Amino acid sequence: MCSVWENLTVELPSMITSGSTRKLLSDHSGYAEPGHIMAIMGPSGSGKSTLLDSLAGLIRETITYSAHLRLPRKTTKEELDSVVDNTIMEMGLL
Repeated sequence: MCSVWENLTVELPSMITSGSTRKLLSDHSGYAEPGHIMAIMGPSGSGKSTLLDSLAGLIRETITYSAHLRLPRKTTKEELDSVVDNTIMEMGLL
């Protein structure tokens, strides 16, 4: 299973001007294949950590979505969260 992201944009609400945002990442796309090492390189302040944080959020979102589809409807939120957390730990994504 390959991880793919397309048109990833991260915006931060401006603390100075109400209603405006500051783009931290704009329209990034890429993929990561299992069994391969990927390096994210760039100078300080280029958005490496922001990219990784965003992708980590997408990984959790994807696993949560899958858990919703696979687990019985009567599963509580706490049980679902536990399954998602355990899956992330077992996959070494924490």
